[in-house]
Amino acid sequence: MHFNSGPLAETWFADYLEARGWKLLQRNLRTPYGEIDILAISRRPSRLVAVEVKARSSFAWLPAEESLRPGQLRRLREALQWIAQEKKWNGALSVDLAVIHLVPGAEPELVAFGPVDDGFDRLL
Repeated sequence: MHFNSGPLAETWFADYLEARGWKLLQRNLRTPYGEIDILAISRRPSRLVAVEVKARSSFAWLPAEESLRPGQLRRLREALQWIAQEKKWNGALSVDLAVIHLVPGAEPELVAFGPVDDGFDRLL
């Protein structure tokens, strides 16, 4: 991509979640374990969710869901656990992946969104 796709995809997806009743707590949250793109509380069921947003302009290369490396996933889980302890959250936790298709001049498209701990299926 020749434009700054990451922040654009994150902003678009944060708006998408809010429009669906999710409570956004923070974006680009830095923890001792790494950064979380979006930290939110889902509507139903209520879960504390760390969302990793991946933007793609083409799916010719590695699919976005495969670009979440095991080490990155481990760090996201550790970061979410740390946040849950800091916020004294006793509910469910989830690390979710959102894949956004971005093409200059076109509306962003949500390609897939779901929890990676459940095997990440394409929910759309």
